[in-house]
Amino acid sequence: WRPEGTCFAPGIVAQAECYFRSRHMRRLETYPVNDHNAMASWRRVAPFWRVAWNFCWITISRFLPFLRLKSWLLRHLAGMDVAPTASVGVMAMPDILRPDLIHIGAESIIGYNVTILTHEFLPRAYRLGKVEIGAWVLIGANTTILPGVRIGDGAIVGAGAVVTRDVPAGAIAAGVPARVIGTVSTSPTNFGVDAGSGVSDPHPKI
Repeated sequence: WRPEGTCFAPGIVAQAECYFRSRHMRRLETYPVNDHNAMASWRRVAPFWRVAWNFCWITISRFLPFLRLKSWLLRHLAGMDVAPTASVGVMAMPDILRPDLIHIGAESIIGYNVTILTHEFLPRAYRLGKVEIGAWVLIGANTTILPGVRIGDGAIVGAGAVVTRDVPAGAIAAGVPARVIGTVSTSPTNFGVDAGSGVSDPHPKI
């Protein structure tokens, strides 16, 4: 007998993958819609003026090359919880309806054209979920992060991944859907990637 969700796989990578698979439930709140489809009822997610305000400042921020200014803008005008030392790349796209549900930790890098969603529409309901990105995280270019997931401190997410579940701290995740493929090392000789992880390219493109 073993508790549900407990991982006894041998090795760090195997344990991380076991943990990753066990996190099958995203942290979402579901709100039913009875009249039209949920997207047509988007004003229930956020008022029109707030969405217009978010759209304006997020659109401007996507083209800004000044990282500190962009973090300040997203934090103070769009309502995101972005650490002052976080770096958000060009064309990164936070959720327009509810950017206030996004947390980005200190020293993290959000790569080019990354999409961070905190809402999703179903035909008869919509869902909301916080996205929590820890400190010293690297999110590769063109990654999509779905609502309700957590990415732990020091994790790396490869370019083009679709994150549908939690990523443990110190793990390397890639693919569609993203899965753990290695662990991060602190050794400067391998650029932060475990030599035994089987990862051929230790630098996810940003």
